[in-house]
Amino acid sequence: MIPAGKLDELDPDSELGRLWTEDTPEACRDWIETFLTVPTELGQIVRMRLYPQQIKMLFDATGRDVTVKGRQTRASSLKIASNIRRMCSGQLWGATCVIGAQDDATTQGVFRARVRHHILNDLASKGIKLDIKLDNEHEFVIGDFENRIVFVSGEQRTLSRGYAAQIIHFSEFSHWKESALELLGGAIPAVPAAPFGRIDLESTPKGEQGAFYEYATTARPFDPRSLWTVHLYPWWLEPRYRVSSDHSTGADILLPAQDLALLKLEFTPSEHEARIMREFPEDGIDPVDRILWRRFKKIEQDRTPAPFLQEYPEDLDTCWLGVQGKFFDTPDGIDHLEYYRDARRQPVHFFEKLTYKGDEVHFYGPNLAVWEYPTHEDTYVAGFDAAGGGIGKNSDFCVLYIYSVRKEKIVARLRVQASPKVFAAMIAASGTFFKTAMISGERSHQGDMVFSELRDLGYTNLYYHVDIKKAMLNPRSQERPQLGLYPTPANRQEVLEKFKTAITNYAVESFCPDLVREMNTFTWQKFQQRMKATALDIVGQHDDCIFAAAHGWYIIDKARNRLKRLDREREEEIITVGRGGLVVRRGNTAEDRLSQLWLGV
Repeated sequence: MIPAGKLDELDPDSELGRLWTEDTPEACRDWIETFLTVPTELGQIVRMRLYPQQIKMLFDATGRDVTVKGRQTRASSLKIASNIRRMCSGQLWGATCVIGAQDDATTQGVFRARVRHHILNDLASKGIKLDIKLDNEHEFVIGDFENRIVFVSGEQRTLSRGYAAQIIHFSEFSHWKESALELLGGAIPAVPAAPFGRIDLESTPKGEQGAFYEYATTARPFDPRSLWTVHLYPWWLEPRYRVSSDHSTGADILLPAQDLALLKLEFTPSEHEARIMREFPEDGIDPVDRILWRRFKKIEQDRTPAPFLQEYPEDLDTCWLGVQGKFFDTPDGIDHLEYYRDARRQPVHFFEKLTYKGDEVHFYGPNLAVWEYPTHEDTYVAGFDAAGGGIGKNSDFCVLYIYSVRKEKIVARLRVQASPKVFAAMIAASGTFFKTAMISGERSHQGDMVFSELRDLGYTNLYYHVDIKKAMLNPRSQERPQLGLYPTPANRQEVLEKFKTAITNYAVESFCPDLVREMNTFTWQKFQQRMKATALDIVGQHDDCIFAAAHGWYIIDKARNRLKRLDREREEEIITVGRGGLVVRRGNTAEDRLSQLWLGV
């Protein structure tokens, strides 16, 4: 069909030239379906036909892609096929493609075998016989273009960092060992930007931990500043995931016709089922068949350590493996956090700096996220959680949440890794911007330093706490107000329970994805005779946002009482006796409060 070594001489205007030279999703799809074959579950070799989710993956690709998928979505097959096209078509010369799976068996027994089959069998059978200079278990060198395909594994402890790869494809990335991840991480920054370089990280989820989770939850759409894009391919894109009584449909679950008819007759969808049914593709498959498959599969899968929503994702929140006993779970079984997941919004503005008393305060980049600007009619409070100042990958963050008291809404969030001194300056600048918001936080070692710095900076609106119970029990104790709250188990419990009540009653309005993510993993458990806050004790998880938001909510009542008092004062009739006499009419509306009548001018 094509003489060996003549691919670069193809007429790009011909159909064959389009298949080989045009760098578009359409051309890639047609090339794959024209030249490549795949083995079936029955051991047959058939022409490779792309499934709906594979076609969507082709068109979604950005060059820096994190693919969250379910089982048997054929993402790996697509990535390997599209990369072989680039390495064998003359689009790249002297390039390196690194392909890796979670273990040696998959790398060698599946991925390497698949590459060899496509090049030495599929292309050769079409008359495209490429010069193979090297073919061993670790490398495959295509001599015609001097392109090299390198095979790696998530089990490897050593790997040369000298590879200047143009293409990287890591499969089942969530299952890789941490040691291998660190070594392979050196190759990622060297990959050029699209369209010359491509990185694909694809995997089924495996808990709220690890590199894959970090990449997925910090990519777009969660963070618009990220170079990466996260893609979710829910289980219902796979046509096999349904029930049927017809063997020819290829359905994953087959039932007797009478049993299936009875199930459909009695079928009533739950609220969640009804919601996801609206997202099903219009491909002629009965939505009820898909939901019935889900019910069968969920019962089966949830009995294992790998729950259904992990193996068959439906959204980018519930796909991460959870555990029982999370703090925000309630006995009623209602997923209260679903409301907050749906409410997530991108901030209207990211501030890189603000001015405090004439000096510029920088936030280490655009790290002050603002969802709503301050208004004259409102008052504001803020809660902070201070970290120890570390800047490592797993170090805690310094977090500040600012609330609108009138709307009971989170309007801004600062999340940085900084020392207590630097963080205090950021708090002062942010608080001043929001009408000198009242600031509260925990008087831990770092918290004490933050409060001390705030006083030195001249920030005056700080929350002082009085232990009312202690003062009432002993009136002569002369209980004095103290800055913030001491981190006793009782105080922490009170702050967290108050915040939990507000969350489960939907009293707090929040658009922040970081807060939602932490609430999904947060636990509160007894530890060595004292209470301990954890994020499932998983490395890389944090609870900084929760404590900052909880402290802000804890003092909102006090600020609300102040706001009510101010509103009452504004509503009272005021008569100034003097020449002319100024009369402010009494009323309850803003117009009434602001209207003025001058007499005897």
